[in-house]
Amino acid sequence: MSKTLPSLIAILVCASAGSYLSWLFVGSLGLGDVLSAIVTVFLGMVLSVAGFAGVVALGRALKLLK
Repeated sequence: MSKTLPSLIAILVCASAGSYLSWLFVGSLGLGDVLSAIVTVFLGMVLSVAGFAGVVALGRALKLLK
């Protein structure tokens, strides 16, 4: 199996989770349409990167990644 495939899967999972969580959070705030979209995108990117960093750190801690 290619080394790239697990990374792509992790990126897709983390991006999906980050986007969904930010959408839920910002939707509960009741902001306007444009402001809501900007905040959702920014928060989604932050959550996605944090999730991916956490997955990589966990993989290294469990000696699954070098």
